[in-house]
Amino acid sequence: MIADGNLELAATTLEWTKGHCPESRSLRDVERLTYLKLMEKYQNFDPFKFILYSAKIGEPVPRLRVSADPSTTRPHPHASEATESGIQTGNRSDSSSK
Repeated sequence: MIADGNLELAATTLEWTKGHCPESRSLRDVERLTYLKLMEKYQNFDPFKFILYSAKIGEPVPRLRVSADPSTTRPHPHASEATESGIQTGNRSDSSSK
């Protein structure tokens, strides 16, 4: 299943076998490989699946590094700048919201 790319099916099948062979080293190795491949598959576009699969095998999720360089970060706009640029904030001053 793993070689064919059916990673979700392999993970489901491994979940079924856990109750029958909980001490099997080979099943644990295959499970780890399966979830690592699932993490690799979803790492760029589905962070929720990435976190879920990493938790299944106890793999730590790497933290994002925040740059301390002020030239690479954008400050949040002030409320007046946000409304002028069309960004909606929680504060509405027009009469249509009342």
